[in-house]
Amino acid sequence: RDFYQAASEKYARVTRFGKPVMFAEVGFAGGRTYRAGWRKELLTTLASSRTYSLLTAIVLFADKEPWPWPSNLGLPDWRVGAAETVRDAATDVVATGL
Repeated sequence: RDFYQAASEKYARVTRFGKPVMFAEVGFAGGRTYRAGWRKELLTTLASSRTYSLLTAIVLFADKEPWPWPSNLGLPDWRVGAAETVRDAATDVVATGL
């Protein structure tokens, strides 16, 4: 699922309160290219949409999964390297105008 699909339903549940919203423990696992694409899609969606007008913060979850997932899916690695996070996220934010 992309960011919009993952976040829209949950966001809709809390907006009825009219309070600021924070997405906590947002994570995406996969290779560097996949993570970069997911992060860029997240930022592009936020920059080009008024859907998330109450969203004030996103907290990334960056750790290795401690317990194996079912069906031999293994241990997802949610970590984002410090250099990758700062450099790439900053570049993406500037590119999207956030």
